[in-house]
Amino acid sequence: MKHFCPSFFLLCILFSSCEDEPIPAYLNVPSISVNSRTNEGSSSSNISDVWVYQDFNLQGAYELPVEFPILAEGNTRLLVYAGIKLNGISTTRAIYPFYDADTLDVNFIPATVATFYPSVSYSNNAEFDFIEGFENANNFSNLQRISGGDVFEGNFSGKLIADSVEVIASTNSTYDIPFNSTAVFLEMDYKNNHLFEVGILASVGTETYSFYKLTIPPKEEWNKLYINFTPEVNSIQADSYQIYFRMVPTMDANDIHLFFDNVKLIHAKV
Repeated sequence: MKHFCPSFFLLCILFSSCEDEPIPAYLNVPSISVNSRTNEGSSSSNISDVWVYQDFNLQGAYELPVEFPILAEGNTRLLVYAGIKLNGISTTRAIYPFYDADTLDVNFIPATVATFYPSVSYSNNAEFDFIEGFENANNFSNLQRISGGDVFEGNFSGKLIADSVEVIASTNSTYDIPFNSTAVFLEMDYKNNHLFEVGILASVGTETYSFYKLTIPPKEEWNKLYINFTPEVNSIQADSYQIYFRMVPTMDANDIHLFFDNVKLIHAKV
């Protein structure tokens, strides 16, 4: 009489199931760059994440740089979107609505790594209300054009003119933004050794109202923010808007340094 061995039977099942499991390939994305066109300003960016879709199905959202497994073999088309930290907050991440996806055609081989450096461009749906790089002009009150060692790129940047009292720098022009626009963002590069606020001035009839958005802490090195003004514009529904920066000195004004570059106000076309 033959005896049945449960342990041997279990091992057979385990080895059989392992053999049936697919072997993934790997996609390596070190970074994503921006390719800006004429009349779109600087290509500076602060893309923190990559969002990967295959056949319109999300394969994952990952912080850059990243190497991750993907169950694909052979020629595969992927859509890669650039992700950002909304308002600079690491817990609120999203696809930036004004960058189009990059299309990657990848020949995936199981257990091997495919490396790509995606490049994205501004969407045709992006309407630039203003672009201020301080190279030829200055669209802000209480900001001065500077050259030299504190310039981010090009030949000029902007510097807040500090004083011993409250200082507000705002756009000299007003901008009409449709309240039903699906996205309204302010992009800006900055470097600061003092707290300052960012907000919008909303004109309704003959009245102008100030709406605070966020306070930005000091940054010793140049940084870029994508500030989401969509909720404010959709709720305020003003006739026109201005962007403002506000600073209240708590130290000697001569020691305060707030620098700006590549300030862009963008809304989605309606």
